[in-house]
Amino acid sequence: MAIAMTEDSGDVRARIVVNDSDFLLADSRAVDKLKADIREAIARGGGFVDFTPAGGSLVSVLVSTATHIVIAVEEAHVADLPDDPEPYSGVYDLL
Repeated sequence: MAIAMTEDSGDVRARIVVNDSDFLLADSRAVDKLKADIREAIARGGGFVDFTPAGGSLVSVLVSTATHIVIAVEEAHVADLPDDPEPYSGVYDLL
């Protein structure tokens, strides 16, 4: 099921988990393009997919049929959003 996100979608946030690396996306409206880029990379037999997590650093992920990717989109309540997105832009241990 697809979630439509419009230009004023400030009330949602998106997270991508690639294998064991977790990222909060800087722009939740980019989810549809990110999914299309992932599908295209897999159709080509593998390739790099770029995205920008919160904090602004560019991340390039080598996507193949062996890559485990989860994209989660959830409602964000103003009280839940961090003042500083930097702590949510790195790699986290999911254990």
